[in-house]
Amino acid sequence: MSDEVRAVYRGYGIEVRVTPCKTMSFHGMGRRFRVSWSIFPTDNLSPAIASFPERAEFLHESEALRYGESRAHTFIDCAIYHCPQSSSTA
Repeated sequence: MSDEVRAVYRGYGIEVRVTPCKTMSFHGMGRRFRVSWSIFPTDNLSPAIASFPERAEFLHESEALRYGESRAHTFIDCAIYHCPQSSSTA
């Protein structure tokens, strides 16, 4: 079972997915959560602009969701939203 959150940020759709997993620890098997996130145009017709599985594992599902959403916001701010726009000269 995985949880999914969809939101819109600066005109782009964000999809964050959290999936439970089991990990070995010093105390035996432990439950952790993995997160992946994707960025989509809001037209709902185009494929994902970016999609990343994160390597980190989280103890709590809410931490994984918050982290995935934060990383997607940062990606939009740094790589998409602030890109210089190409201008045409006539």
